[in-house]
Amino acid sequence: MSEPAVYHRRRARRALARLGCLALALSLSPWAGAEEVEPSLWSRLRRIEGALRGGDADALRASLAREGKVRLEVEGFTSGACSYGPGQLEVLLRRLLAEQPTRAFSVSREDVTVSGSGTAFARARWTRRDTATGALVDQAVTLTLREEAGDWRVHELLASRR
Repeated sequence: MSEPAVYHRRRARRALARLGCLALALSLSPWAGAEEVEPSLWSRLRRIEGALRGGDADALRASLAREGKVRLEVEGFTSGACSYGPGQLEVLLRRLLAEQPTRAFSVSREDVTVSGSGTAFARARWTRRDTATGALVDQAVTLTLREEAGDWRVHELLASRR
C-alpha cells in the first residue's frame, strides 16, 4: 500500500519559484518570438520599402500623412529637421530619389514598436548612391507612423549617418 501524498509548503514554494524563473528565462531568451507586427502596419512598411527601392516619389507620397505636415530630416540632404507640407515634400523626395537612388532599404519585424496610442516606430537601414560623387550613403532611419482611419501613415522620417 502506498503512502498518502503529503503537501510540503516549502517544497511547493520552491517549485513555483523555479517555474517562474524558467518562464522568465524563456521569455528573455532568443527563442522567444518577437511581438507580431499588425498586418496593415507591416504592409505599409513594405510599400514604403518598395517605393524607396523603386525611386517612386508618388508611391512614397501615398504613405505619408494625409493632413498636416510631415517632419523630415535626411542628414547630408536637408538642413536639419523641418516639417513640410505634401507638395513641398513631394518635390524634396523626387529630388532626393533622383540625386541619391536607393541601393537598399530594409526594416525587420524586430525593429518595429507599436505604442498603445496608435503610434508606431520603425528602425531601418537605408543605403543610397550619391550620383554627384558616386559615394554610398548609409543611414539609420527612424520612421514614426500613426494610425489614420484604419491605415498607417508616415508622420516623421529621420535619417542619420551611422
